[in-house]
This record gives sequence, structure tokens and C-alpha cells, in this order.
Amino acid sequence: MHEDSSIPARSNRYQPLGDSIPRPPADDSSAYPPPVPLGQDPNSELVPTVFKWEHGGKHVYITGTFNNWERQIPMHRSGNDFTYVHNLKKGKHAFKYIVDDEWRHAPDQPTIADIDGQINNFIDVSDFVPYVGDDNFFVKSKERKVPEDEFRQVIPDLDDYTKE
Repeated sequence: MHEDSSIPARSNRYQPLGDSIPRPPADDSSAYPPPVPLGQDPNSELVPTVFKWEHGGKHVYITGTFNNWERQIPMHRSGNDFTYVHNLKKGKHAFKYIVDDEWRHAPDQPTIADIDGQINNFIDVSDFVPYVGDDNFFVKSKERKVPEDEFRQVIPDLDDYTKE
């Protein structure tokens, strides 16, 4: 974890989210909860969310209301971009990036001002509905008849793909 005393600590300027998700006791491996019907699973309150920073930097971290602004989480670099996937609780979340020890918000993502006027990025995952499959997918695909003449095995001439 990268922490620098020159970076001001963020305070939690937002209301905390509700209770944490119940888990079975860690010391009793036989204490697994019974299966929960679809739509009632406590994990259905979690939304896998991809955060992306596309504005340069050597070291990029993220923090926000989802962790009470308490930890700077390193993002994963891919070329010049940085990404991080976090399971957010359903609701509204403010967050900020720390890019090379400087607090920044992404200008191309939604923003919100906190009570001190600081601009943060913002995401609302309140209405997220997980995709649980389409029972009719295979029925629909079998109904579509593709004519054989849509498929060809013509090998293109080499001259079509070479430069002059």
C-alpha cells in the first residue's frame, strides 16, 4: 500500500452504508448457510464494478465511500490505462483517484461535489439487476435458420492483401 504523509487524509463526508453482509463463522467449517432463492442472496446486493483511469500517471490508486476513504487501493496498469474491479454495495458511491501522489477526479466520468466543495467522481449502482441468463436463448437460436449460401470457403487471392 502506498501512503505519503504529504497526501491529506480524506474524511468520510457521506452516510455509511447499512450493515455488512452476514458471513458464516470462520472457525466452524460446517456452519454454511442454506441455499438462498434467487434474488434473495445477500451477495445480490453486491455489484461488480470496473473503475478505469485513462489519464496517465505512473502509480494510480483509488479510494472512496466504498472503503470509508480509509485505504488507497492500487489499480492495475495495462499500457497507459489503470483498472480496478470492486464489489460495491448497491447504492451511490463517491470516489477519487490518487495519481502519482495527487488527488484527482476523472473529468470524463460523472462527478459530485462534497460538503466542502471538493469534486469527486460518482457512481450510482442502486438499480443494478444482475443478468441471470435467458431461458429462451437456445430456443431463439434454433429458430433462426441460416441459409447455407451465407457460408463460403473462398480463399482470397494473395494480391488482395499485399502492399504494392
